[in-house]
This record gives sequence, C-alpha cells and structure tokens, in this order.
Amino acid sequence: MAHLLGSQACMDSLRKDLTDLQGAIVDVFSRAGPVRFPSWKFPDRVACDLDMVALLEHYDHVPGDPEFTQLSHAVLLELDKEKARVDSMVRHQESLQAKQRALLQQLDSLDQEREELRGSLDEAEAQRAHVEEQLQRVQSEREQGQCQLRAQQELLQSLQGEKQGLEQATRDLQLTISELELELVELKEQERLLVAFPDLHRPVEAQIQSSGNVTDDMERQVQANDIRIRVLQEENGRLRSMLSKIREVAQQGGLKLIPQDQLWAPPSQGIQGASPPAQVQRASPGLLGRQHLPGSRMASAGRTLPGQPRTSPPQQPCGRPSKSSLEDVTHSTTCAHNPIRALARLRRRLSPSQSQGGPAHQPQERPM
Repeated sequence: MAHLLGSQACMDSLRKDLTDLQGAIVDVFSRAGPVRFPSWKFPDRVACDLDMVALLEHYDHVPGDPEFTQLSHAVLLELDKEKARVDSMVRHQESLQAKQRALLQQLDSLDQEREELRGSLDEAEAQRAHVEEQLQRVQSEREQGQCQLRAQQELLQSLQGEKQGLEQATRDLQLTISELELELVELKEQERLLVAFPDLHRPVEAQIQSSGNVTDDMERQVQANDIRIRVLQEENGRLRSMLSKIREVAQQGGLKLIPQDQLWAPPSQGIQGASPPAQVQRASPGLLGRQHLPGSRMASAGRTLPGQPRTSPPQQPCGRPSKSSLEDVTHSTTCAHNPIRALARLRRRLSPSQSQGGPAHQPQERPM
C-alpha cells in the first residue's frame, strides 16, 4: 500500500469520492438539515461547516513535492472517511427524522383520536348524567307509585271492610224489611178484619184506655174511622165489579134461576124432591133472593147502618133451623145441589184474581 501513497490516480479517485459524498451530504442536508457534530480531522470545527472545495484545492497532487503529495493523499483519505462518517450520520439522522415524522404523524393521529375520544367521553358523560337523572326520576316515580299503591291498598282494604259492613247491614235490612212486610201483611189483614167485623173485634170496655185528652182521643177516632171508610170503599169497589160481571153473565143467559123451595131444599131431597111448581114462588129475572155467597162478610150481623132499622136475618129451611145469618151461610154452603155454590164457582171463574175473603153482594128480594 505504500507505493500507492501519493499516486495521482488514487488521489483523483479520492477527490471524486469526496465530491460525490459532498453532493450526497448536501442533498441530505437539504432534506434533514445540517448535522452539527465535531469534525474528526479538525476537532475545533463542526463537520458541516468544513469548506470541502477549499480543502480539495489545498490538498492536491503536486508533482515536484512528493511529501506534500503524500500528505495531501493522506488528508484526502481522512476527509473521505470523515465524509463517509458524516454521510452515515446524515442518513441516520434522516432515518431518525423520518421516524420522527412518522411518530409525529402518529402523535397527531393519536391526538386526534384523543380529541375524538375526549368528545366521545364528554358525550358519554352527558349521557351518563342524563341516564342518572332519568334513573333518579324513575326511582322517585317508583317511590311515589309505591306510596300511591300502598295508599290505594289501604283504601281498598278500608273499602272492602266498609263493603262487608254495608253488605251485612244490607242483609240485616233485607231481613228486617221481610219481617216488616210480613208484619204489614198481617196488620193489613187485621185492619181489614177489624173494619169488616168491628163487633167481633170490639174490645172490652174495661180495657179501653183514654189518654185523658178529649181532642187526642177524638183525632184517633177520626183516623180509625177514615181507615174503616177507606177499607169499606175498596170493598164496595170490588163488590161493584163483581156485581157488574154477574149482571153481564145474567144478561147473556149464563145464570139459571132456581125456585126458592128448591134453593133451600135439604140435601136428601135434592131438586127432584122439591115442592110442585104450582106452589113455588117465582122470582124475578136477575134476582136470587137473599143469597149469601161463600167468603162474604156479614157486617150487618152485629151492626146496622145509620137510617136502617135493625132486622134479624131470615130463617130458611135447610134441614135444620139456623140461629144467625152466619150459620145460614155455613149451612147453605154444605147443602148439595145448592145454587150458591154454583154462584161461588161462577164468581171464581169471573174474577180468579179476587180472594175469597171479600164480602159478596147480597141481592134484595123484589116484591111479587
């Protein structure tokens, strides 16, 4: 290697390499910027500040001075090494800068992602706060609903208790009403019997108690008379209705007139054993004499109407004599082939809704 030291060809090659390295370094400097580190050959100077053109002109091949030529050759070798070192450092710096740029880009993207995540976090925080607010509202509504439910349950229990009490009271009232209705029916029947048969229900004079006030006693008597008048008017209405129906049937020919001797004939004789028709007193059409219908009330047996003389009931032969009109009615209903029974059946057929307790009409005998 010693014989190559100071060779023109070697020095030209080194100069060319230095020029290429300088161009590459300048190109890298243009992209990455200068690399400021101390020079290996010139420690007091920075490698990027070395004037390579001046150094190449100073350390050149001198044909007449072999020592300087060898020195220049050695300096060119050292400069070539330094330039190679600078080139490697510059390229390393360029790679680092590329990595830095990539890292910066990645950092920018991370910053952007961080901002996005921060925005998402803010939205999530807002949503969480909204959800918490809704949750609190729902919890408060649930608590209110539970309070209302408990209140409604308590109210329902109280209403159920009241309902049971009202149902029990209703049942008691229904029983009381039923009992009162039965008592009312009995009282109405007693009132009707009392008005229809006052003589049969006349109290003992010793049991009549006076209040001591004549006005009150007279008012009570007036009220009792009003009740009797009302009941008798109702009875008269029923009797008029029955009388009109009997007259209609009589006009249509549905009633059969029977002689009086056959009317009161004993059961053993019947109609066949009655007296001859020549001795029978003919009755006027539509009149049946003094006949007592079954179920009639004999109010005239114990009392007389004002303006009428007290008369005793007639005595008709019917197997055996009777002592009163009530006995005549009872005995006449037991006689066979009695037209009164037929008239009673006719009455029931004409008015099936009428009860048997109402007084019947008693037709009067017409003089011959």
